Amino acid sequence: MSGLVQRHEVTGIVTGVLANSITAIPVEDCGKNGENGRTCTGGCGSCSGKKRIRAFTLPLDDSLQLHTGQQIRFRYHALHETVGALLVFGLPLGFAVATLLVWQTASPDRAESGIALLSSGIALLLGFAVVRIVDRFFGRNYPPELLSAEPTGEPPAPSRKTETNG
Repeated sequence: MSGLVQRHEVTGIVTGVLANSITAIPVEDCGKNGENGRTCTGGCGSCSGKKRIRAFTLPLDDSLQLHTGQQIRFRYHALHETVGALLVFGLPLGFAVATLLVWQTASPDRAESGIALLSSGIALLLGFAVVRIVDRFFGRNYPPELLSAEPTGEPPAPSRKTETNG
């Protein structure tokens, strides 16, 4: 199974902090060339919508105080690209083709009827539902995990505008 599931340990940047989880992106994705060879200059993770950056949600221990922009080290698991592509595209298509083959074998005269087309469409949707179930199963069994956090001191204070009486 080690060939199907790949483990990656990367350095990332915290892009969001919630009560019990953080959102982080790998540092390698920040600053990569986007569309037309331009570099992402709008800050890590923004890229003006021209580049899709995968964000990871990591559970946060109560003892850790992390803030946006802080560097962390985390581990995540990913399916091998070929296996993922076969699941996402092959499974729904296989369900639909199998349904058409059953219609062709069981009732060749009705294989081109509306009910055969409808059942093939339902089988296609069922294939996508199975892919979604496999994705959730994979996400629950292989969650990303926080390995370490770089100490950076106190989080930046929120900027406050003060009014002066003139």
